[in-house]
Amino acid sequence: MIAILGDTHCNADFVLNAIQACVENGVGTIYQLGDFGYFPKDDRGQMFLQIINKSLQRNNIKLYWLGGNHDDYNDIEANEWRYANDFCMVRPNIFYIPDGHSWEVSGVKFVSVGGGTSIDKDYRIKGVSYFPQEFVSQRAVDRAIGNETADVLLTHECGKQPSDHQWNHRKADLSSDIVTMIDQDDRRIAEVRAQLKPQIQYHGHHHVGYTKISPEETMIVGMSWDGDPNEAMAIFSPTEMRFWRVKIY
Repeated sequence: MIAILGDTHCNADFVLNAIQACVENGVGTIYQLGDFGYFPKDDRGQMFLQIINKSLQRNNIKLYWLGGNHDDYNDIEANEWRYANDFCMVRPNIFYIPDGHSWEVSGVKFVSVGGGTSIDKDYRIKGVSYFPQEFVSQRAVDRAIGNETADVLLTHECGKQPSDHQWNHRKADLSSDIVTMIDQDDRRIAEVRAQLKPQIQYHGHHHVGYTKISPEETMIVGMSWDGDPNEAMAIFSPTEMRFWRVKIY
């Protein structure tokens, strides 16, 4: 079984509680859906990785994360991770999932596409807490579609149509360039989903837990964030292709 975890935002206590939930449920793998909180040049970010990796090692669990919009893309790209051909080791038990990467577990094919737009980027510091490369890239979309099929799609952004977007009620308060990038991200993820036709798509970013069926008959599962322990984690069984949510205490 695999744990699916929403945005963690460098919150060590939250991830430690998620790891404990994995131990209690016999889960040895975590897929984290972006906004992991990867800031290796920052003291807090270094401590976060150290604390989390120590707990993962102690409990024989591995964590894999894809890029969100609150992760250090300068470091990700400097290490040539973003479009790598395999998982990239960040720490012994922590791995980055490249954009457009595919892999199989128990015969189930996974494809990942990271990235998203920060609606608060105007209040962040470029190259420190905001990175211009954060959006869903066309290269990631092309790599993902090149896989031809997927059973499970892992993304940060949801890929809804703009008329059905979680941010719609706030767009009046956003700058036009942010709205443009949000809509572009949406279209690109929607294109990947339409081409690959996965049975299930898990995504983070919106901090809302929900389930709906897309026009392609994909079950879209939104995972919440570290501010909501009730809807932020699910356990997925690849052999049964089903999931159930688990509370994080």
